[in-house]
Amino acid sequence: MTRKQAAEDAARSFGSGPLCAEAVLGSVAREKGVVSPLVPRIATGFCSGLARTGGPCGALMGAVLGVNLCTGRNDPAHTDESLEELGDNYGRVQEVVRGFAERFGATDCTTLCGCDLTTAEGRERYKEIDAYERCREFIRESVVLALDALKD
Repeated sequence: MTRKQAAEDAARSFGSGPLCAEAVLGSVAREKGVVSPLVPRIATGFCSGLARTGGPCGALMGAVLGVNLCTGRNDPAHTDESLEELGDNYGRVQEVVRGFAERFGATDCTTLCGCDLTTAEGRERYKEIDAYERCREFIRESVVLALDALKD
C-alpha cells in the first residue's frame, strides 16, 4: 500500500470506530507490519487533544506513537547505545512535529479544530462547523509524515 493509500485508509476509518490517534497509529502499525493488541489501546488517551484537555492534536500524537513503535527504545537503560537510539527517534519525531506545524500552522487541537473540546459547548460546535472533516485532513497528513519519517 502506498503512503497515500495508508493515509486514506486511516481517514476513512476515523469515525467508524477508531478515533484520531488510534486511526493514525493503526495505519502506521499496519504499514510497518506491527500487529499488537496494544494498538489502538495505547493511543486512546491521546485522542481529542490529549483526552479533551486542549492539548496536542490526536492525529499528530498517533504519528508520534507510530514513530516510537518503530524507532523507540526497547531497553530504557542509560547506555551509550540507548542514547544513540534516542537521537534517531527524537530526530524522526521532531521531523513529524515540524512538518505538521508547517503544514497547519499549529499543533494543538483547539486551534486546529477551531473549537474547545474541553467543554460541552465546544464539542457541539465541533459538530456544527464540521471540524470532523478538518480532522480527517490532520489524520491523512499525520500518516504521511510518520511514514516519511520512517523511511530508511
